[in-house]
Amino acid sequence: MKKILKVLIILFLAFFIFSVVSYLICENYLEAKLEEAIAQGYPGTEKVDVQLEVSSPWQALRGYIDYCQLRVTNWEQKNWQIDWFEGEFKGVKINIRHLIMKRILVIENIERGIMSLTLSETNLQRGLKNYYQDVDLNIVGDKLVLTLKVTIFGRELNAQVGGNLAVHKGGLVFAPQDLKVAGLNLPNYLEEQMLKKLQIPIPLIELPFSFSLTTVNILQGKIIITGKV
Repeated sequence: MKKILKVLIILFLAFFIFSVVSYLICENYLEAKLEEAIAQGYPGTEKVDVQLEVSSPWQALRGYIDYCQLRVTNWEQKNWQIDWFEGEFKGVKINIRHLIMKRILVIENIERGIMSLTLSETNLQRGLKNYYQDVDLNIVGDKLVLTLKVTIFGRELNAQVGGNLAVHKGGLVFAPQDLKVAGLNLPNYLEEQMLKKLQIPIPLIELPFSFSLTTVNILQGKIIITGKV
């Protein structure tokens, strides 16, 4: 009887150790694969750090992840470079075949998540240039100041527009507040008309999953955007 009990204890300990090791190996393996896929899918990205929690190795190898923390430094995208990205996601389902065989990240579902993105003034201006080549951007205090050309009474003039960013229809829009035109003192009605025309939409940053924006804050030399899934 004692021998049987001893064997059972040994088997239990062996199973426990095997389970713990399997968890660690599986989590570490998937973390490395996800980091590799993001770095490969977005060339120029500086650093990717993934931390996972899975309920079991078998679920993880089917692409089910309970919790994922993603941190990326200088995330290089087609039209934008995100200086800093941090997100926490729960109930993630990835295409495990694409990840392991092709090193491609395909996210099939996320139950919920939150994220924060930081763009420096330099990268914000660089990204905006991909859409509006004739617009220069600077951050002054807690405002954006755009330098561009406007046409008034048939004349093309240099202008500066100060304003904020706002979440609008799932994206961002530049919300102008004041306008200065070189050599002209505009009447109020004309300034109001011009400000309406200068509400410039800013295309969303492309991430490998769908998301909606919640807030945008302008700070000295950068903007911080928060979002959710």
